[in-house]
Formats: sequence, C-alpha cells, structure tokens
Amino acid sequence: MNWPENINNLFGLAVRRERTKRKWSQESLAFRADLNRNYISLIERGERSPTLNTIQQLASAFDIPLSQLISSMEEIVGATDDRHDRT
Repeated sequence: MNWPENINNLFGLAVRRERTKRKWSQESLAFRADLNRNYISLIERGERSPTLNTIQQLASAFDIPLSQLISSMEEIVGATDDRHDRT
C-alpha cells in the first residue's frame, strides 16, 4: 500500500466520498459536524490538516466510527494501488 505524499489530500477524498455517498452538500455536512462550510471545502481539497477533534466531529456527523473514516482512506489507497498494478 503506497500512501500519497500528502495525507491531507487522501483524507479529503475520504471525506468527500462519505459525503457524496449520502448525497449531502458541503453545507449540510458542515451543519451536522458544527463546522464552517468553507473549512469542509478546504479539507476536501487537502488544503487543511484537521485535528483529531475535527476528524471525530466529521465521523460523528457521518454516524460512523472514526476508524471507519480512516479505513475509507485505506480503501482509496488500495484502489489506487490496484489501478497501478494493472498498467
């Protein structure tokens, strides 16, 4: 498993994946997580490094364990590795 250089990008992808799976807007997620919508956007673009407290707020908003949000990152990396193996 090859983790990307910028783990913030990977976390942002995981957050976006969870959010879009639920068909939520960034504003809806921000409201549920008690965070600013602009901050959600920055996280999803990998431009912020959220604290553990923020990560927990996001997991709670998604109603999933924090570990599942981290596992989602691992799934993204695994899918990326699989694509590279086929080329």
